[in-house]
Amino acid sequence: GTSRAWEWMRDLQAGQEDVSSSLSSGLMMGDRRCEGCRVHRGFLAAFRNVRPLLNETLETCLRDWPTYRVVVTGHSYGGAVATLAGAYLRSVAGVEADVFTYGAPRAGNAVFAESMSAGMGSRRGSGSGGGSGSGSHRLRKGTKTRGAENGGEQAGGPVTVRVTNRQDIVTAQPPMYMWLPSGPVEYAHTTPEYWFEHGFGLL
Repeated sequence: GTSRAWEWMRDLQAGQEDVSSSLSSGLMMGDRRCEGCRVHRGFLAAFRNVRPLLNETLETCLRDWPTYRVVVTGHSYGGAVATLAGAYLRSVAGVEADVFTYGAPRAGNAVFAESMSAGMGSRRGSGSGGGSGSGSHRLRKGTKTRGAENGGEQAGGPVTVRVTNRQDIVTAQPPMYMWLPSGPVEYAHTTPEYWFEHGFGLL
C-alpha cells in the first residue's frame, strides 16, 4: 500500500510514458502491442524495479506447478504496479494472468484501461476494449458493480477486477484529466469495479 512518503512522491510523478511497443518499455511486444497505450511514469518505474524478481519467481513457479493459474494482486500503490505486471505477463511473458486490485489508483490512459479490461495481450482477449461484460456478477450485500459494460469478463480468458472501498481517496488519483508542463494527460480505471459502498465492515 501507499504508506511511505517516497511512495506518495512517486504517485505524483503523473507524467505518462508510451508503452505501445517493447522498444519503448518492455511492457508490450509483437502482435500484442497496445497502440496508443500510455501509463503513469512513476508506477512504470516501480514495476521495472520488481520485474527481474517477478521473472525469476514466475519461471520457478511455472516449472514446479505448470498447470496452476497465475493471479496478480496488489493494494493501493501496489494495485497500480500489479496492473502493469498483469499487462507485462499477458503481453510479454505469454501468461494469461488474472489481475485483482484493491483500492488501486489509475495506472494509465483510457486506451490502456480498456485493453486491460478486455484481457490485453492474451490469446483470447480482444486487447482493444469491448468484451462481453454482462454485469451478471454475484455480489455480497453492500456492493455495486460499476463499469462492467466495458469488459472485464472474458469467456475463458484472463480477468481484470478492481475492488474499491467507500470513498477511498487513492482510487481518485491521478485525476482523470491533468495539465502538466509537457501537456495534457488523461487517466482511466479498468473495469469492472466492485464498489463496497458502505465499507468492508458489512461483509
